[in-house]
This record gives sequence, C-alpha cells and structure tokens, in this order.
Amino acid sequence: MTGVPLSDSARPDFPPRPDAATQQALREAEARHRQIINSATDYAVISLDLDGLVTSWNEGATRVLGWTETEMLGQTVHRFFTPEDVAAQRIERERAIALDKGFAQDESWRVRRDGTRFWASGQMTPLRNDQHQVIGFVKVLRDRTEARNSQLRREILELATDAAEIGTWDLDVAADVLTWTDRTRAMFGIGAGQPVTMEDFYACLHPDDIQSTTEAFASALDPVLRSVYDVEYRTIGKEDGVVRWVAAKGKGIFDAAGRCVRAVGTAIDITDRKAAQARHAFLLNLADRMRLVNAPRAIMDTAVEAVCQHLGASRVGYWQVKDAEGLMTRETDYVVGVTPLPDTLPMGAIGAGVAARLRRGQTAYYTDAAGDEENAGSALGEFMVRALIAVPLIRDGALLGAFCVCYREPRHWSRDDVALVEDVAARTWDAVERLRAEEALREERHMLETLNRFGAGLASDLSLSTLVQRAVDVGTELTGAQFGAFFYNVLDEAGASYMLFALAGAKASDFNFGMPRNTKVFAPTFNGEGIVRSEDITRDPRHAQNPPHNGLPKGHLPVRSYLAVPVVSRTGEVIGGLFFGHPEVGVFTERSEPIVASLAAQAAIAIDNARLFQDTQRAKETLEARVEERTRERDRVWDLSEDLLVIADPDGRPIRLSPSWNRVLGHDTAQLMSMGYADLVHPEDQDMVAKALAHMRLHGRPVSLDNRVRTREGLWRWISWTLAPEPGGSLIVGAGRDVTAEREHQAQLQETQEALRQSQKMEAVGQLTGGIAHDFNNLLQGITGAFSVIRRFVEQGRTSELERPLTAGMNSANRAAALTHRLLAFSRRQPLAPKSTQVNPLVLSMEDLLRRTLGERVRLKLDLNPELWTTLCDPNQLENAILNLCINARDAMPEGGLLTIETNNADITASQPDRSLDVRPGQYVCIAVTDTGTGMSASTLAKAFDPFFTTKPLGQGTGLGLSMIYGFAQQSEGVAKIDSELGKGTTVRLLLPRHLLEEDLEVELVGDLPAHEAGQGQTVLVIEDEPVVRQLVVDLLKELGYRTLQADDGPNGLDLLMRELDRVDLLVTDIGLPGLNGRQVADAARVRRPDLKVLFMTGYAENAALSSGFLEQGMDMITKPFPMETLVGKVRQMVGG
Repeated sequence: MTGVPLSDSARPDFPPRPDAATQQALREAEARHRQIINSATDYAVISLDLDGLVTSWNEGATRVLGWTETEMLGQTVHRFFTPEDVAAQRIERERAIALDKGFAQDESWRVRRDGTRFWASGQMTPLRNDQHQVIGFVKVLRDRTEARNSQLRREILELATDAAEIGTWDLDVAADVLTWTDRTRAMFGIGAGQPVTMEDFYACLHPDDIQSTTEAFASALDPVLRSVYDVEYRTIGKEDGVVRWVAAKGKGIFDAAGRCVRAVGTAIDITDRKAAQARHAFLLNLADRMRLVNAPRAIMDTAVEAVCQHLGASRVGYWQVKDAEGLMTRETDYVVGVTPLPDTLPMGAIGAGVAARLRRGQTAYYTDAAGDEENAGSALGEFMVRALIAVPLIRDGALLGAFCVCYREPRHWSRDDVALVEDVAARTWDAVERLRAEEALREERHMLETLNRFGAGLASDLSLSTLVQRAVDVGTELTGAQFGAFFYNVLDEAGASYMLFALAGAKASDFNFGMPRNTKVFAPTFNGEGIVRSEDITRDPRHAQNPPHNGLPKGHLPVRSYLAVPVVSRTGEVIGGLFFGHPEVGVFTERSEPIVASLAAQAAIAIDNARLFQDTQRAKETLEARVEERTRERDRVWDLSEDLLVIADPDGRPIRLSPSWNRVLGHDTAQLMSMGYADLVHPEDQDMVAKALAHMRLHGRPVSLDNRVRTREGLWRWISWTLAPEPGGSLIVGAGRDVTAEREHQAQLQETQEALRQSQKMEAVGQLTGGIAHDFNNLLQGITGAFSVIRRFVEQGRTSELERPLTAGMNSANRAAALTHRLLAFSRRQPLAPKSTQVNPLVLSMEDLLRRTLGERVRLKLDLNPELWTTLCDPNQLENAILNLCINARDAMPEGGLLTIETNNADITASQPDRSLDVRPGQYVCIAVTDTGTGMSASTLAKAFDPFFTTKPLGQGTGLGLSMIYGFAQQSEGVAKIDSELGKGTTVRLLLPRHLLEEDLEVELVGDLPAHEAGQGQTVLVIEDEPVVRQLVVDLLKELGYRTLQADDGPNGLDLLMRELDRVDLLVTDIGLPGLNGRQVADAARVRRPDLKVLFMTGYAENAALSSGFLEQGMDMITKPFPMETLVGKVRQMVGG
C-alpha cells in the first residue's frame, strides 16, 4: 500500500533517491540503533522513507498505537491519522515543514489499532546520511491524553473559580514557592502577574489577625494535626493600602513519609459581606436606641452620635435647608476634635458642587470636598471639612434638609459607607417626620380640646371677668404668646382711649403708662376691620418709629411679634379686642389666626350672655315680691279657668283637677279621681297618648298633643294638651283646652280655603290665558304677515326686498320668546345692605369654621368655579345662609357623609330657562349645598320653606332657617330651590344675580346669520316631531354641506340611528318626543357608541346648566326658540365643518 500523493502545489522538492549502497548503509545504521530505540517504550519511534512508508517501528510504537512492526512495515502512517487529518494532507505538510525548518512539531488526535483516539504530541525530523542527504524521516510521538485532560481540568477549574470570584493558592513547601492567581493577588493589593512569596503573605496580614492566621496555617501543615485550614482575616493592600476581609480554606498534602510537601487552597474576598454584617448590626442597634426616644430632636441626636462613633467621623449633623432664602440652619450635630459650625450658613458656604447635588436630590460624597474644583470658593477648608457625605432630605419634591458626615482629613468612601449614611438618613428622616406629624396632631387635638373646654365654660359660668380672662389665657397658651390682653372698646370724651379688662403674662402695673390710643395699629381692631398679624410690629409701617422706643411708651412690654383680633357682638357692636405679643420675631403664624378668630367669636358670645345675665339679675330683684301675688292669681285662675288643669302621678292618675273638668266633660270630681287616662281617652288615641307620656318621662321636657276625651254622655271632645314634668319632682302638670269647636271650624275653613284657592287659580289662569292670547295674536300676526309678504316677494322675483319682512318676522319671533321668559319672573323688593360680593373667597374664608362645625364624620368638599362671576348681595346674610344650610346638611347625616359646596355661573338667557326655579332670565351666580343624608319626603319638601316648619325635635329647631334663606334670596332678586329624595340626600341651590362691574360689562351684538364655512359632508341625524322645525333644521344643515337624516318621533329615530350608528357624526334631537324622549334615544345609542355627540333641543324652560348630571361629556343643549346662527354655531363647535 502506498500513501496518498500530494498535490503538485503541496509536494516538496525531495532530493534524488539514494543508490543501493546508501540504502544498505541505512539498514545497517537502523540495526545498530534498533535496540536503543526499542528500549524507549513510552515513545513511538517510527522511520519513514521518502515516500512516507514505514521502514522501522519500535516496541514503543506497538504499545502506543497497537500495530506490530510486521503489520506496519511498508505501510503508510495514514493508518493512525484521523480521517480529517488525512483529508487535509497533514502528514505530507508535516514532512514538508520538517524539510524546511529541520523539524515539525505536532499535537493532535491519533487513532489506535482498536479505533480509539488519543491525544498525541510529537515531532518529525529529516533522516540524513553521512553526506547530509535526506534519506527518510523519523516520527516520534507520545500519548499525552492524560496530560491534556489534566490541563483542561485546570482550565475549567480556573474558569469556575474566576466566575465564583474565588482565588487559589499553592505552596510548594519543599521549594518554598508560593503560587497565587491574580484574583488572590488582588485580595492582598498586589498587581496581576507580580511574583509573591510567603513574606508577602505575612506582611499584608492585618496586625490583629497575624497570630490566629499563622497558628491555623501551621496546624494545617502539621503531620500530626493535619487540620483543615479555614480562617477569616484582614489584609492591608501592599500597593493600595486598602483593608479587605478574606476567607481562606485549604489543606496540606503529605508524602509517604508523612511530610507536608505541598499546601493548596482557595481565598474569597468577603469585604462586602463583612461590611453588610457590620452595617446590619449597626442599624439594628440604632433602631433599638431610637425606639427608646420619642422626640424628633432626640431621634436626630441619637443618629448623629451613633454614625459619628461608628464611622470614626469628626462631625455628623442635621441641617435644615431654606433653599428659597439660600440658607442652612443647624438642627443638631455631634463633633469630635473640631469646632462646631455656626447655627446658620449660606448655601454657598458648603460649595457649589455640594449644593447642586443636594438640589437635584442626589447624595454628594467627596474624598476631599474642600479640594475639589466643584467647590472652589467654599468655606469647607475653613470649617475643616475634607471628606464629606451629604444626603438630601426631600419631601414632596422640595429640599428641606441634609444629613452630613464629615472628616477633617481626606478619606476614600466605599459604596457601603455611602449606603450606610443614606440608610440612616432615610430611617431617621422618616422617624422625625412621623414624630413631627404626631406632635402637630397632638397640638391640634390639644387646641381643639382647649377650645371645646372654653366653649363649654360659656354655658356654665356667667361671670364676665372670669370668661374674658379665660379667653385671654387660652389665646396666650394656644398661640404661644408671652403676653395677652383684652381691651374694652370704651372711648373717653375725646374718643381716644380704651380700658384694660383682662391680662396674661404681665401685671396690670406694667401698664402704668396709660391705655392705648386709636393709632393706625389699633384702629383696625377697634373698628372691627379684621385680624392684624405682624412678624415684627416695630418694623410695621403702621407702627410709629419715633425714637427712642420706636413709638412705644417708656417701659412698654417688649413686643415684637403682634397679633390682634376684634371681638364683635351678635348685633355688630365692636365690644373690644384681644391682643397678643411676644418679644421674639415671627412667633405668630397663619395657624394662629383661626385660633384667635374662634376665641374672639366665643368671647363675644360670653360677653353677650353675661350682659343678658346681668339684665336678668336686675329683673329678678322684683320677682320674689311677685311670687306670692302670682300664687294667689294662680289659684284664682285654677278655679275660674275654662281649661282642664290637672296634676297627676307618674302613671297619669289624677291627684288634683280644676273645676272646669266637671263643666266641660260632665263627670263629677270623685268619679274623675278614680279614673285613669285610659278610661277617658278615645281607643284610637291611647297609643299616641302613651308614647307622649313616655317621651316626656324619658327626656324630662314638655309635650303637646291633641286627643279625644269621653264626656259623661258618651260623646267625644277634642282636647289640646300641654303636659310637663313637675320641676324637681315626679308629678305631671297639665293643661287642656277644648278645641272641638275650633277643629270643626278649621275643617270648614280649610274646605272654604281650598275652594277659594281653586277659584283664584282658575281666575288667574283665565287672566293669563287672555293676556297671552292677546300678545301672541299680535306677535303671530307679525310673523305670519311677514311670511306672507316674503312669499309674495319671492313669487314676484323681488328678492332684493326681502330684508325688511325678514327683519320684521325675526323681531316678532324674538318678542314672543321674550314674552315666555317674562312670564317666569317675580319681583321682591325690601331694603338690604347689598355690596359687590366675591362668593369663592367668602366660601374659602368659612372653610375652617365649616370643618369644625361639621365634625369629623362629615367630609367637606369644595367645588368652586375659578371663573365665578361677582354678585350683589349682603355678604353677611350670604354667610349666614351658607352656614345654616351646612348645619341642616350635617343634621341630616347623623352617621356622617359627604357635604359638597359647589359654585357655578348660570346664564339663564343663553342656556335654558328653568321655570321650576321661578327666576327671571339673566346671569346668576349659583351656590349649591349638597348632602348625602336622609333626604325629604314630598310632603316635607312642600313645606320646607314655610316659617316655623321643622322636622327637628322640640327645642332643637325654630323652623325659620330655610324660611329666612328663602327670604334672603328673594330680597336679593334671586331664588332658592330644594331638590331632595328620601334616603338619597338633598341639594339646596341659591341663585343670586350677577353684578356686572364696569370692567365686566359685555356688549351683545345682534347681526345677520354669519357666513359659516361649508361642512365637510358630516352626517347629522335630526329627530323632531314638529314638521316645520324639523324641515327648517334639515334644510339649513344641507345648505351648509352636511349630510342629513331625519325622523319624526323617538322610536323611528332610534331605529334609524341604530342602523346608521357608525355613520352618524352628530345627533340633533328634541327632548320632548312621542314614544321615547330625546334623552332615552341618546342613552340607548351611547350603549353601543359612547362617543356619540348629542345636541338636545327643548321648548321647555328647564335649565340644564343647573340640572346636575343631565349633560354628559359630548352633549350640549339649545333652547327654543333659537336663532339659526346659534344652531349653526353649536353644530360647528361639536363636529366641525
């Protein structure tokens, strides 16, 4: 068998074949060396001739490859090459390289006789004779499979340890040679590839860990102990000086004699884990310490001390940031070895770079903040601040503070250091914010409780001096004032002095300089103009600046912060003023104003009540003298009264009866005394009487009732009773009047009044019908006449003359529309004190009072139109009306609920007149108060505005509130309206006329139909049951370029709409349609197409702008009669074109 020949390009230039003598010499040389070669049994030594055929085959070749020499002599070496190498002519190329270079190295897979493969490493060299002629080749190869597998395993292990961030180490004990991977070198701060020794290992160990690490390593190498080397120690980087934590494991390798010849193992950088453990332990300890304190300052003090000690910092502190003012104020800090910073610093002092990062909400940290170019020009160097971490404290996107950690020397910050400081800042900031919120809540609760106690004291103490002093004391406490006073508004003959009545925080002798004068500072208070608050009254422009005491008398109390509120009685009289002061600036805030306003209101009530009590005391002086006379008079009345007078026991059994019982009922006294009320009362009335008596006993208050009582003849008389518990006793005192005749008369009168009302109603209807008919006949004549003229002009082709009859017809139609509006107007004239009033600010000024009045269970929602018009009314009466409505709403929600105050503009003329509101067309400001309470029944709603009508229990309501609100609205040329449904809530609306200020006046121009741009072919469906109106609208829309569909009633319109739903761009429909009304058609279509746009037409006076929820998104309304240009404008606004 011959070898595979080389291609022409690959065939080397072989020397000429040697002669027979040379070949003989070669065989002899081979014989001489065969014995030597056969002794190398680990190597396959094969000789080849120039054709690549085997000429010799040693025993090593037989052992490595499996073929015997006999089997291989004269054979090509391709037998033990892989098919891939044979195809690639690898042996031929190897021979060519050997000839060119003198040898050829080769490592690749080879094939044994049994077909298995092994990894071979070998070399081919040319075989030369004595004349240096190439006479063949020698191929030497060795089985390196195990070595290659070992190398692969080492590479895999290195990859695995590298991926797991594990370093390895290997110590040849005998040779004292230490081998580290680069990862292990990095744990000791040594660069990659640098040589290492055991001296490096020991030199880099932290001094505190040298002994324990050395002992553990020695135990691992000890032939007797042979311990596992498992230790954690710190290193100090040889080149970078960084301290790291390392976890090392390993073991010794011992020879047969028991000597440790080698030690191997792994090393892992556990610095991050140790830092995390330390951070976790620190945070747990900090949390435990913080739980022991419950004040914001104590929380901050605990945190700064703990962080400073944990990190070894020189300064740790909290700073409050007022970014708008460019200032930082120190709240607390903890310093070691440095001087505390000033209490207040400009933001620029900490450096532009630090300030910029804080404003961006980023943590600023520097190895050397003072030396960083970003902070050039700062005071950090002066403050000995080099290394710095500053964490921003943010709330609602605003920078409120910073938590700062500082070192006096430069320092490298690790990620763990920064994370720790950020974590502490977040935890403590949350705790501080929570505690501050709790403190604010406690202060608010304390304020409310104090005010409630003060209010409760008004009813229990009528001493004027005590109550006013209590108001001053409470105001001083709640506002944080140092001084408080109440001055009576009592003028002297010159009209320039006031009288001190109560004082807190100072002595009366401190006012030996006289009473205050009516200066610019005091005048707003004593004139009742409102609250005066000044952060520094000495700098207030209203305050005198005269030297030497800034306008104050010598010896005056050192007042800088100033707060004053007038005390106004229910009659409007300015009784006096409450005044509060403090020596420091800025003590009183906006929060102080509602507090003193509430105190002033309650003080006014106290003074009014005290005055009333004094009047009562004076009246009482003559009372005792009149008691005896009244007693005698009572006895005479008892005997002579025609009323049934009774004193009964708790069960209703009479103890004493007046003589009138016998005269009215016919029963004798002895017989009556033996009867109970059940023996006399009509069976149908007995349950009602029993309930009335039970109610009286339960509540201890009088009750009134009417019931039927049996006479001696067996007839029934109606008696109107007033029954009351005996004051201080258990008896019942009662008086009853025979109202039988009155009831019969009342029934007859009611029948007569009903007949009269019906007669008056019919008469009014007749009068209105006649008047309307007369006016409308005239107006219709103008319209029909105009159309007749237009028709004649068109027939005659006189189109240029159509303007005059068209104008006349339009004027008549507009006058007809105005007539229908005037029918809704009513006039009410009674003097008030009206003024231009902005309703929204008035409502907002009442918000705090309303929330306190409503209590916690009722939520208050304000929905105020920011574009609300101005109205002309008495603002005090309006405030009373809103307050009364809110109190009524609160009482209607005993279990709590939602109360909404809504304001809106209502253009009754431009929108849809609402006859139900009884308001003339015009522009109105609407105030609506809506509750989610019990609502009213129809019968209650019908009488809601009646004077003295109330559904509240006896003594809890006068029944005048809604009546007065109704009267106020009428007197203000407006209207009040109630919408209510039992179980669902009530809405009360006040419509007050818009007050057109000079700058608000609008000029309305009436012109011809505007030349609208043509439509773009949009489809409009018109549903109208009046043929003339429908055709006019359809023709107009067609003329403007719209595609139109039409229907004459609700069912047909809905059917057409559902068939063309995807094509219809706008639905124009009358509301009052036969079959289905317009709203029902729109709602049915919107189930399938929610975005369908709808324009309602209505001939009724219903004001949709005030009908809550009627118009949804994509809906609008137009009121008949309407100008065609208004319709065109609405259509263009909704669909374009």
